[in-house]
Amino acid sequence: MNWHRNFIDLDYSVAKQRKAGVTLSLASNGGEVAWISHDLLKVSTVEALKFVNDEYLAIRDRFPGEFELIANAHALEESC
Repeated sequence: MNWHRNFIDLDYSVAKQRKAGVTLSLASNGGEVAWISHDLLKVSTVEALKFVNDEYLAIRDRFPGEFELIANAHALEESC
């Protein structure tokens, strides 16, 4: 299992994961949606989730078979 705090250099980290034998990664921003929406992007939680989802889809398309996406439904519950 390999943990990354952020996706800064995916070319480096995916190559490192492959070398270590990691065959699949989960992409999730966990409890950071509030920080992404309010502090980083200055948008609503829903808009931040759309942004993050688009980014994750681009990552998944760029590295086919390397990432599975995790829904961040708890962020929607927290924003209600």
